[in-house]
Amino acid sequence: MAVFARLRSHVGLVAQYLQTCTLMSRFSASRTQRLTRKYPAFQILRPLTYSQVTNANSKTFKYEIRLAKMDDIKMISESTKTQGWDYPIDYIEILRQTSPDGFLVAVKGSEIVGFIYAVNHTPDLAFFALAITKPEYRKLDIHTNLVRKCWEFAGNRNVGTNAEGEHRRRRTAELGFKHIDFMIKGLKGKIPTHIRKSAQIVPKGVTILRIDEVPFHSIVKYDGMINTFERAGFLKAWCEGKNVSGFVATRKDEVVGYINVRPLSEGYSILPWYADDVFIAEALLHKMVNSLPEDCTIKAQIPTPNTAGLELAEKYHLNTEFISMTRQFTHHIVKVPVDKIFSISTAEMTLA
Repeated sequence: MAVFARLRSHVGLVAQYLQTCTLMSRFSASRTQRLTRKYPAFQILRPLTYSQVTNANSKTFKYEIRLAKMDDIKMISESTKTQGWDYPIDYIEILRQTSPDGFLVAVKGSEIVGFIYAVNHTPDLAFFALAITKPEYRKLDIHTNLVRKCWEFAGNRNVGTNAEGEHRRRRTAELGFKHIDFMIKGLKGKIPTHIRKSAQIVPKGVTILRIDEVPFHSIVKYDGMINTFERAGFLKAWCEGKNVSGFVATRKDEVVGYINVRPLSEGYSILPWYADDVFIAEALLHKMVNSLPEDCTIKAQIPTPNTAGLELAEKYHLNTEFISMTRQFTHHIVKVPVDKIFSISTAEMTLA
């Protein structure tokens, strides 16, 4: 009986997948894009229920995939902490507000057993991230089905992601992210007092201002140059959050770098840290460090091709690695100026 139950389950999943393909084939690519623009949740119209036979006791495991709700945010935040990410509630809510139709959860009863985040940045570019399934519910195709729904949401866009560790990198490549770009190294540490109290050296002609002293559109423009697209809505929420602080470097009234820091349950995370050169980057970091409590832990996520950024992190004692990720794409690699990226903004919805 267990064998027949497994067969019925697999046949059901295949039939469901083929039905989705048939429905999608009825629409031309242009019509699908028009409908998606008009109705962002076009391809996620209703929750879908999945059945999977567990390996342990041959019982049918049923769960539902649906859009994340405000009431889910606390549970999602707690799940990230168990996986070593430590994302506060306000962090998760900003992501949900930025792409409400791409934030999916897998639910068993009242329990969230997995989730994933997708954002369509442009008509040609999307990003997947925050794919977490609770350890006790893995190997039940939950992750695969979440990714499948994200593919539908993204359409034919080039999709990027950051895969953690070697196993995830290989698994992500198997799912279609075959174009491997650079590595991102997460580093943390406590800034020694003698560095905090050292004289700040600001490059000639550069002024360091609080982020609220600089026209917002100037920051959006500079950020867009780094990321290859502008994201004003996200930045406004990201830079104006509770206990968030930031500084901007300008030269002749033009932005040449900025840094933003957000509190975590333990310490602070620099998200992002961009600068035209390492000297401006250090001036921004020094200013930021002296605005934070002494003896606090600071985190940064630095692209490994930016050797100047890694050396600067070492100089400021950010030398304990807490994560390593690989940037991967489905269609082709999207080039960004890594020499200007001293810490990415978020691993969930960013190229930089």
